[in-house]
Amino acid sequence: MYTRLKARCKRGYVAIRHTASSKSNTTVTTTLKAGTNTYTFKSTTLVVDSTPDPISFTPQTGVSLSSLVESAVVTVSGINTTLALSITGGNTVSMVGVYQG
Repeated sequence: MYTRLKARCKRGYVAIRHTASSKSNTTVTTTLKAGTNTYTFKSTTLVVDSTPDPISFTPQTGVSLSSLVESAVVTVSGINTTLALSITGGNTVSMVGVYQG
C-alpha cells in the first residue's frame, strides 16, 4: 500500500511512488527522510517530439486522364506523441495505426 505517512522502522523495505508531471521535460521529486538522512526519488518526463522525420512522395507522370492515382505508402516516424494529420486536394486510402476521429 502506498500512502503518505510517518512511521518507525527497525529494518524493512520501502518503495516510493509519485505521479509524473503532465508537462514535457519536467521533473517531479519525492523525498524520504530516514533518521537524519534524506533520500530523493526523481522522475523526469520525456521531451515531446511532434516534428516528424521528412516524408517524400514520388511524383507519378504519364497517368491516364481522370484515373485514381495512389502514392506509395510512407511511414510517419520521428515522433513520440499524437499529432493531427490533414490532407488537402485528395483523400486517404490507408492509415494503419492512425486514429481517425
